[in-house]
Amino acid sequence: MSRTILILMFLAASTAAANAQASVTGTLLGSDGKPIPKATVSLRTISLDSTLKTVDAIPDGKYNITIGSPGVWALTYTGPDQNFREVALYLDKPERIGLDVRFDNPVKVTFADSESVAARIAGIYEEMQNNQHAIMTAYQEYKKSGKAPGQFRYNWSNELASLTKRIDEEKNPVIRQGLVLDYIGLGSLTANLDTTIVRQALADISPASMIWEFSPNLVRVAVDLAQLPAAEANAYVQNLLEENPSVSVKSSVAFSLFMFAKETGNKADASKYYNILTRDYANTRYGREVAERFPAVSRIEVGKPVPAFSVVSMADSTKVITNETLKGKYYLMDFWATWCGPCVAEMPNLDKAYKDFHDKDFTILSLSLDTSPADVTTFRKDKWPMPWLHTFIGRSSKSNILNEFEVAFIPKPILVNPQGIIIAMGDSLRGDGLEKTLEKDLGK
Repeated sequence: MSRTILILMFLAASTAAANAQASVTGTLLGSDGKPIPKATVSLRTISLDSTLKTVDAIPDGKYNITIGSPGVWALTYTGPDQNFREVALYLDKPERIGLDVRFDNPVKVTFADSESVAARIAGIYEEMQNNQHAIMTAYQEYKKSGKAPGQFRYNWSNELASLTKRIDEEKNPVIRQGLVLDYIGLGSLTANLDTTIVRQALADISPASMIWEFSPNLVRVAVDLAQLPAAEANAYVQNLLEENPSVSVKSSVAFSLFMFAKETGNKADASKYYNILTRDYANTRYGREVAERFPAVSRIEVGKPVPAFSVVSMADSTKVITNETLKGKYYLMDFWATWCGPCVAEMPNLDKAYKDFHDKDFTILSLSLDTSPADVTTFRKDKWPMPWLHTFIGRSSKSNILNEFEVAFIPKPILVNPQGIIIAMGDSLRGDGLEKTLEKDLGK
């Protein structure tokens, strides 16, 4: 074979590889079926907010947007009056996707091949978004009724039954992964899941799967709900950190491991994941959050002085509660909210501890992360009186006290002795552990 022919073959192969890009084409029309002035299509990675590129639809409504590599993407279609519709796109190989959008009410999305993996995964992701919207809407309606927020329950039985059946019948492995992710998502929205199905989900979704990028936070949810032996759970998570191609997924999991290590007092792991996040994922949301909110050496540890704080009492707005005013007492700082199921589940333990140890110079300071002080007032009126100290700090991630106390998850209990030294925190102050810890320090 001549050298010229070899060169031509190489150039042809190189051209084919360069052209092996995914693309999405279609039309973007108004409710009347006509093109929309200034209609656009934007592309971003689904778990990140930054837009990678935007293209305009041409005058006849047609558009074409290229995607450089396989992955999990989000297309945002913007129409009249800035109305928009987001469509999830799962691409495991370079391919050409046909997708038409019509701004009816509601917006209509039509894949050229409705049975393709891309079309079906987009539908599953939409279901997950609808589930979140449904529970939030129901919760807002529940709150308007004046009932205690902590008593809110949502019935997922129909959705769970449907998903279980679909998972059992599905033959396509990628679609099955999408369905089990949807199932796990219901677990994060208070549904009671079948542990066997969750364990099978982790068998179906490999640590390297792109499907995790649709909702990276569900990795930790799945591992927790599967109730795997510690060694198996750790192996899955470590394999994910090594094998998954998504920086978003890996940084999210590293952050959850960092926070778990902090809450359980595992200094070695906390330092390990702090370094990973600030070094390897410094430009991600979680890398930035750790660098901004958490010092390299934690302020919140057993044996260290409680940071100075000053909050306004909910019982009397003229009264300020500080670390100085509480000196001389044992006190439990409890970061909580009425919408937090695990927080509400701790109420019997807090109530008993207060009754048993209040006469021994022990009190509780509950710091609410609710939307409104009224949520706490209603909860105390209808459910648990909570006859101790209260303050409202809200949910802002920029709150000084939340940053000072390194609060990322709730409940977050911290026990302080009369000298103002932190003597216990985390799991040792939850469940039966609270009573046992107080007995050890205050006596029976």
